[in-house]
Parts: sequence; C-alpha cells; structure tokens
Amino acid sequence: HFFLVLKRQHKREDVNAWERRAPLAPRHIKALASLGYKVLVQPSNRRAIHEKDYVKAGGIIQEDISEACLILGVKRPPEDKLIPKKTYAFFSHTIKAQEANMPLLDEILRKDIRLIDYEKMVDHRGVRVVAFGKWAGVAGMINILHGMGLRFLALGHHTPFMHIGMAHNYRNSSQAVQAVRDCGYEISLGLMPKSVGPITFVFTGTGNVSKGAQEMFNALPCEFVEPHELKEVSRTGDLRKVYGTVLSRHHHLIRKSNGVYDPVEYDKHPERYTSRFNTDVSITLNALLFMADDYQNVFDILHLHEFEAHCQKELAILHFLCSFSHRVKTLDLAIHYYSHQKMSDFIFQIAPYATCVINGIYWEQHTPRLLSRQDAQRLLTPLRPSASATEGCPELPHKLVAICDISADTGGSIEFMTECTTIDSPFCMYDADQHIIHDSVEGLGILMCSIDNLPAQLPIESTECFGDMLFPYIEEMLLSDASEPFESQNYSPVVRDAVITSNGSLTDKYKYIQKLRES
Repeated sequence: HFFLVLKRQHKREDVNAWERRAPLAPRHIKALASLGYKVLVQPSNRRAIHEKDYVKAGGIIQEDISEACLILGVKRPPEDKLIPKKTYAFFSHTIKAQEANMPLLDEILRKDIRLIDYEKMVDHRGVRVVAFGKWAGVAGMINILHGMGLRFLALGHHTPFMHIGMAHNYRNSSQAVQAVRDCGYEISLGLMPKSVGPITFVFTGTGNVSKGAQEMFNALPCEFVEPHELKEVSRTGDLRKVYGTVLSRHHHLIRKSNGVYDPVEYDKHPERYTSRFNTDVSITLNALLFMADDYQNVFDILHLHEFEAHCQKELAILHFLCSFSHRVKTLDLAIHYYSHQKMSDFIFQIAPYATCVINGIYWEQHTPRLLSRQDAQRLLTPLRPSASATEGCPELPHKLVAICDISADTGGSIEFMTECTTIDSPFCMYDADQHIIHDSVEGLGILMCSIDNLPAQLPIESTECFGDMLFPYIEEMLLSDASEPFESQNYSPVVRDAVITSNGSLTDKYKYIQKLRES
C-alpha cells in the first residue's frame, strides 16, 4: 500500500515523577507500523510499559525526535523542550486560562506549534471521545477507601477499610478489586463498629469517572438507593453492607427563579441554576413567592411544573405552613417562621446523610457549585452524642467523613478544595470553621483527596484504554502539517475542534482564552 514517511513518538513524561503512562500501547504501535508509519519512542525507564514491548511492536527507541511531524504525550512537556513548527497532542490544561500553564501556552504560540488538546476532542453531543476518566474513577475510589480506613482509625475506629492500600500499590485493578472484596467480606460479617453507623456513599455525575468509581464500589457488599432514600438508610441501614446513591443533574440542579430543572436551558445558561445538594428548600420556596400571591396559587404552580415528582419535601413544607396559616398572615411570614424554627425534618438535603462524597462533576465558571464553604460549616456541626456512646466506642463527630474530588477543579464544584493533593501526599483535612487545610488524617474537619493525575496510579490499563480511544484519530493527526494554514487541513470535526493553537495564534474557537487572561 501507499507508504508515508511520517514520524510520531511517545513524548517521555518529564514533569511528574508518577507519570508512567503513554498515549499509545504496543498494540497500537504495531498497527501503525503495519500501515507503513515510522514510530519513534523516546527512551524512558519510568514508563510502566517496558521499551522491549514497544520495540517488539515495531517502534524505534530514539532520543532525538526532531524528525517527527506529530508528537504525542499525556501531560504537558517542559517548555524548553518544545520543538518549533510541530504538531503536538497532550492535555495542556490551558482552556480555562489556568495561570500556571500560561507560560506554556505563550511558548507554544511563540514556536508556531499546532496544539491538539485531548480534553476538547468531543463528539456531536459534546461527549469526550478520548479520556482517562474511567481509570481516574477506579483509582480515586481505591484511594478514598484507603483514606477512610486511616481517618476512621484517627477517630478511634478500626475498620475493614484498613486492609485496602493506595491504587498504585496494586499491579492492576484486578488485584485492587480482590483487596476491596476482602474488605467487603469483613463488612458482611458485621465487623464494622456499630457506633460508626451505616456507611453511605454519594456519587455525583453519571459519566465515565462516576462509572469507574462505582465499578470498584460494587466489589463491596453494597446496595444502591435513590437520593431521597439516603436519609433513612443512613439512620437505620444494615451495618453488614454499605449504601450508595448516584446524583444526576435533575436530582440537585434547580432554576433560581422557580426551582424547575430544564436540561436544555441548563446547557445553554448554567448561570441561571443553583444546586440544592446541601440547600435548605426555603430558598426554593422563597423563589415561588415571586410567582404567587397566596399559597393556593403556589400549589397551582407546583402542579403546573410537576414539582410533585421531584420536590416532595417542598410540598410537605407547604402543607405544613398552610396548616397553621391562622398563626401567620402570609406565606412569606410562614417561611420566615419555618426558617427560625429550624424544622430539619422538612429540609430536602443529601449531603448531611453521606459518609463519603465521590465527586465526578466537570465544572466550569458560571455553573453551580456542589458544596460551598458555608455548606461545609453546616455539615461539620457536631452531632449530639447518644446515650450509648462511650469513650472507647465513640460516635462520629459528624456524618460526612470524606470527600474524594476526582474532578480536581480547584475552587470549583467543591469550593473549599483550593489545592490538589498528590500521590505522595494524597490526603488532607479541611477545617471549615477556621477555613484551613492541614496535611494529616487527624484533627477536626473533612478528609479530602483531590489528586489530579489519578490514572497514573494504574498506568498500564490506563494507557491501553486511552490508546484504544485515540487510535481512530491518529492517522488524520499524522497528516497534519503545522507549517500550513490551519484552514487548509482536512480534519474531522473531532480533531479540528480540539486544535487550540496554530501558526502562532489561538484558533477562532479558543480566542476567548486571551480575554480570560486579560480579565
């Protein structure tokens, strides 16, 4: 067949010591070599897949990669090693004008590099087609189970979670699954301390991150419940199992003006919405006042927007408020009365009944936060100890023990997650009252885990899976000539819309980055 002398390589990952992934596995190199492409692979002892496997597949181990026309990596390369007028593909973390990566972007522009960012390779529905998401979820779930074992121990409880290690301690996910199953076996025998109460997990999002985390969670003796059932199982659930719930957008996002969720509108105008993940529904009720003169009209609006299906707690509050309408003259005053009475039985919340939150929500500016600093303060309000609590068998100071923020957006959906943790130092404690973070599993607060390169802990499986997704687009990326005008390139929409820079400028789709920098 037609032979093209085109080169590409695996860019050796130089930034993070834990980065052992590659964008393609040996089986992908073999397929490219069989098509007639020359494949250069930079030597690296850190890469999890051995060089001999790449050589056997047809790759050429070579330090000098200047002849390559396409350079593939996973994470950003050092700025001083960028080669001018080449096409690069990697996760640049520049699309939100992230300050730490702006020097990298400036150097890419100065050297006339065409940058393809994997994060922006999406299909016609806007769904990412190339991602490590599943393996971030798998590794994140393993890590937080390990972290919960340490945190429970610091609180005075030995639990079966102590037998689970960090994700990178396992050769592959199958070994990790076995460790989680062993932990689950002890849980099923009733070996969780009774004073800890039923353990509940909330998974936010329904994408690959959440699915990967749930895949590992399923190795425990678990039962999934609906979000509105979480309160009951957190109080009366079986200690021989753990409980999980999956939080989709419609479970917690509401329009600020009237409390309704419209998925089409949300995609276009997320700034019009807020999250009620940990929000008192009196906010929702106050919004209804703008639409109604009296409580009967409110019920009409509720019926019109089918609130009955999604807001049972709001309805209960309304019925309650109207039942003592002789004591107050308006619904507004009734809500004021309700708020001051703090009748928590009528508050629709999810977070207060979660032991651990696994956050997999992709967050952008103008989209609602899942938890704010104020939310954290409320969640960390000490619980009143029961009569059965003893010094040797203490109860938890508050229900929420841990948050695994797999999305790792600093200051994002978890507002108080202001700095990512690392594989070397995976956990920290957030003290909401003092608004401070300290590197420990002891003391007051919530255990936080927010590692931003989780798939690096399972590098071989991550590489193979990522390569399977990327491979269909490699050939058109190989045909890219960074010295030619961007408009002249025959790209598919998936690749074209992922080109951040070309010919020394931001492409039209990404000129907003400069505006973000200026603002």
